[in-house]
Amino acid sequence: MKKRSVTTKFVSIAAEQNVSPNQEPINLQEQSQTNNAPNSLATQLHLAETQALSPLVERALKRSSLPYDSFVRLITQGAFKGVTAWTSLDLDRLLMAAERYGLDPLSREIFMMQPYSDPTAALLLVIGVDGWMRLINAHEQFEGVEFAEATELEHGVPSWIECTIYRRDRRVPLKLREYYCEARGEHILWVTHPRRMLRHKSLVQCARLAFGLTGLYDAEEAHRARQHKTEDERFLGADKLAQKLSTQTQIKPATTQAS
Repeated sequence: MKKRSVTTKFVSIAAEQNVSPNQEPINLQEQSQTNNAPNSLATQLHLAETQALSPLVERALKRSSLPYDSFVRLITQGAFKGVTAWTSLDLDRLLMAAERYGLDPLSREIFMMQPYSDPTAALLLVIGVDGWMRLINAHEQFEGVEFAEATELEHGVPSWIECTIYRRDRRVPLKLREYYCEARGEHILWVTHPRRMLRHKSLVQCARLAFGLTGLYDAEEAHRARQHKTEDERFLGADKLAQKLSTQTQIKPATTQAS
């Protein structure tokens, strides 16, 4: 069955009841269509307000201190902005990660991004720059962070930036370098703010290792995933790999010396 977003669902309900599609959406769960379905939108909305919510949604709603309709609108326009279709499972993933890491999905500290043009592809869980900083600073063992950069320049940018994260429970700090030639992406920020992007990449990668963070993307990584083909080119096979290497490497024929 085709997935629909909350916004799409409420537009369709409004259309069936001859109500303006700008009506505020206030229900997160799909309504089952039965022969005894209410005849008016007001009755449907009343049932939506009184039905039980999942514990995840209840806790998120309580933390936000917002009315139910405002919470749904902000989630739809913020954390799921640009996503053409999403389900209650995607919402659960988002709220579980937000609760686990103490991030706010309403301000896009954590959000979902569609990796490909295919609306059925699994959504990526993305943490914004502000979200990464909150996550790192909120960790109980975080002691501090330092950055160092190379003196050698590549296109006017340091060839590498090194991030060092200190933990209270570790004797040796964790250091990690990100190289410009490897980390540079195609996003416009790599043209306008290359140093900031390289510094952020080093911070994110170092934080992943220092605090054991998995299954999370930064925004630039998610943009790369959107641009890549669905076919994974990392696994070429022996024949394709040999062909690819032969086109990239010039092999000089062996020369024999006259005796």
